Amino acid sequence: MNTFSSNSNWMAQMGDEIAGLTLRQLVIPGTHDSGTYAINKHSDYSPDAPSFIKELEKLPILPNLIKGIVAGWARTQGLDWTAQLNAGIRYLDIRTCLNTDDNQMYIVHTMYGGLLSDLIAAVKAFATANPKEIILLDFNHFYEMTAASHKQLVGEMLTAFGSKMVPAAAGLGTKVSDLWKAEQQVIVLYDDTEMVSANAQLWSQNAIQSPWPNVQSVDALKTALDKEVADLPGEVFFVLQGILTENTELVVQGLLPGNPGTLEELEAITSPKVVGWVQNEWNDVGLNIVIIDWFQTTNYLEVIKSIQPKLI
Repeated sequence: MNTFSSNSNWMAQMGDEIAGLTLRQLVIPGTHDSGTYAINKHSDYSPDAPSFIKELEKLPILPNLIKGIVAGWARTQGLDWTAQLNAGIRYLDIRTCLNTDDNQMYIVHTMYGGLLSDLIAAVKAFATANPKEIILLDFNHFYEMTAASHKQLVGEMLTAFGSKMVPAAAGLGTKVSDLWKAEQQVIVLYDDTEMVSANAQLWSQNAIQSPWPNVQSVDALKTALDKEVADLPGEVFFVLQGILTENTELVVQGLLPGNPGTLEELEAITSPKVVGWVQNEWNDVGLNIVIIDWFQTTNYLEVIKSIQPKLI
């Protein structure tokens, strides 16, 4: 396994090469459903659980065994927030849910993961220790959130990140060097129009495109991503989702010997393929943000660093 020991401040290390790049030109390594590392067989199902979970519950298997199976497919990452940031990840994909049982906000992906407060604390500490590392927090799914919980969340981020937040008015044409001079490094994309309208520090989801391939095979993923990279938009952040999506068929097949039985096992096949395509086929097409699952089993960060655009 790669440890990425030298990537905690890779943007600072590459300063001469990336300082002149705009936010849209910069190639940013990200993770998919970044906060799912805390999901396990004891986690409760969350409001975003897909319908096929109900189908699995009909199988003649003990409920605890089913939960273990579901957790294996819901957990897309193996490293916590701090470890991902130290490994070089700079885009975090975040699904947030207010748990009405304890009135706490959690990361979710079919099941409840860790507390959202863990993310805020980790990003605050990392940004303080690494002032030239630009971090994107993409809050793109909310569940059970109230107006009060949105205000609480945004307030906590404003307090934690303060002047380090990049205002939306900066725009995608802002250069890395501009952010460094302004001592700004945290970009928060937020999928709530009222909160965005009321807070200049929040970026609208209109500033980002992140098409979901929703495919179950490597070949189908390649076809979908080839279409995307052939027509990349230049005026917004663009996320290339190098991921497969589990469905009932994949999960049931995973119960049989010889088939991937968890998302980690499936992505052990998929993620290296995606990284290879990025390195060999899409290295100069204008990629912006790339996300994969279980990234640490690949040379992902080294590839992303190697394909940063060269300014002439």
